[in-house]
Amino acid sequence: MTNEPNDNGVVQDYIEDHLPVGFYTNAPSNAKAIFSTGRGERPFRAMEHILPLRKLHLWSKDEIQAVCNSLRKSFWEDMKRMQQPFCWDDLWHYFDAYDLYHYGSLNLWNVINTLFDENRIIAADYKKEMALHIGMWADEWLQKEVNRQKLLQWDAAQGTMILFILDEEDRLSLGPLEDDAIPLQMTKPFFTTAAFRRLLRPRLITNFWSR
Repeated sequence: MTNEPNDNGVVQDYIEDHLPVGFYTNAPSNAKAIFSTGRGERPFRAMEHILPLRKLHLWSKDEIQAVCNSLRKSFWEDMKRMQQPFCWDDLWHYFDAYDLYHYGSLNLWNVINTLFDENRIIAADYKKEMALHIGMWADEWLQKEVNRQKLLQWDAAQGTMILFILDEEDRLSLGPLEDDAIPLQMTKPFFTTAAFRRLLRPRLITNFWSR
């Protein structure tokens, strides 16, 4: 693969010759190509007659971002469980042979990696936001004696997730949660610690002012 810079030294075109012809003409039978086929609504486009060497435009950062934005808008649900690609064959999960050949496997590789990196940033921000939300909800929930009794009577046989002891009113007040936000903060140890902190808080304040 040979990169060709323009007069300003910026690479805009490259010769795509890093993959064998068979990569494009022999797509795996289990290739989903969810982006190219619209989750199976359009047919998978195969390639039979291709050139072994061809010059392609190398997408800039802005061009990659534009494609990512378009894909995220159309395939938001598919983004949530996206895995980091480790080899060229991983691209078959997203694209068919036609798109890989005409847009360039390198360009689409950069798109998938950019989407994956963005997902990690989005997930980190979401988990921080949910941690704050659940913490504030837990403090308010534990203000009611009936809820503290629920916590004391929580039997391990009911499960380790607090969702098992919440009634419909509790669930509505908590609001919708993504599965990834639940495990760490909705367990008995978290709520037991929160309840312990709440019981100590008035005493600590009283002791401070009585000095």
